[in-house]
Amino acid sequence: MNCFFRPFFAALSAIVFCGVVRGESDSIVYTAPPFQTPSTAENVTFLNLCIIPEDDSFYVSTYDRVAAAVDLAIANANSFILPKAIRLRTVFQSTGSSCSQVQHTVVTNILGLLRSGVTCHAYVGIGCATSAVAMYGIAEQYNVPIFGCPAAGASSLSLNATASRFPLLLRVPFSLSDIGLAFSTFFTRYNYSHLSVFRDDSNSFYSFTAKYIMNYFRNFHKRIYQHSLETPFTGADSTSQRRKAMLEEAKNRSRVILLLTHARLVRQFMVRGFPIDRETVECQILP
Repeated sequence: MNCFFRPFFAALSAIVFCGVVRGESDSIVYTAPPFQTPSTAENVTFLNLCIIPEDDSFYVSTYDRVAAAVDLAIANANSFILPKAIRLRTVFQSTGSSCSQVQHTVVTNILGLLRSGVTCHAYVGIGCATSAVAMYGIAEQYNVPIFGCPAAGASSLSLNATASRFPLLLRVPFSLSDIGLAFSTFFTRYNYSHLSVFRDDSNSFYSFTAKYIMNYFRNFHKRIYQHSLETPFTGADSTSQRRKAMLEEAKNRSRVILLLTHARLVRQFMVRGFPIDRETVECQILP
């Protein structure tokens, strides 16, 4: 890596955040660090961090919640990490409804940003794997890294093993492979081999996560994959009787139930699941 960019990436490690910020889809917002001391260097190089949230992200942090933290992180990086000849500044640009509604809006909005004259030296804050994969071609063309927050599960959207390698995509918080590994380790540790997956199809995030985890088991934990059963349901229309029937069916074939749904429904499943006869059936519910 070019020595010039090493302090830049070191500073980014202190800046990248797990939430997603939100800006106006038709405007570009430049922000200046509030605590930045003017540099005394004659030639200062400014590097633009393009903060690119989705309006319909699964990760619900908002611009109002994280904008101050981003400004503070930029100020700290400029004051304490970077040399005086290099300064960071942020550009906020919404990618539109690219998470689950209209995935090409991320390409449209980023191209509009670049055509307006903005040069992005790094993309930060994209949350959904669909958005990250959709815009990866732009990042590759300009050789610019994408710091996903978290952009988890991108490899599952590839058509082949070669295309699953995204060297410019840095998923700092976590990836879905980490979650798959955690489940796999748990099953191996306690010798669990039969799994029931309750998948809430009312939100595409849960469907996407279930698909990735099952693919992970198929590739790395064939035993659990061969004894797994996915049960789709619609959380918005879920009734107490439906949840009871799902639990009764699952307990007859599985020792572990994996819930992929909203926290409110997880609590309802847990309340319904406690009456299961624990003396005759050992059943673990993983939300």
